[in-house]
Amino acid sequence: MLTSNLESKNMKTKMSFRTAHRLVGKLALMSEKLSVPINILAFKIYGQKALEIFDLQKSMERRNNLIGSTGPKQVAFQLKFARERIQRNLARIRNCQAKCTA
Repeated sequence: MLTSNLESKNMKTKMSFRTAHRLVGKLALMSEKLSVPINILAFKIYGQKALEIFDLQKSMERRNNLIGSTGPKQVAFQLKFARERIQRNLARIRNCQAKCTA
């Protein structure tokens, strides 16, 4: 997710997804080794611009309107859909079992 943010923010500089992915991977590794949150580490390295790019909450909220994305509203919708589908399938199984045992 952060890779996509970084890549989309750097379209003007022509940063490829692969380069953004490598950069975010290095930041994540450094963040883990130093026990510093990635957004704080990115800020120390890249300044103010990094705060928006590496804000996980804002990043997820930006994905709320993309169908099938990782935004909280989309995930809630997908979970609701999955639960309803499971319930329908369970009802079919129970119906079939009732017919088979009758």
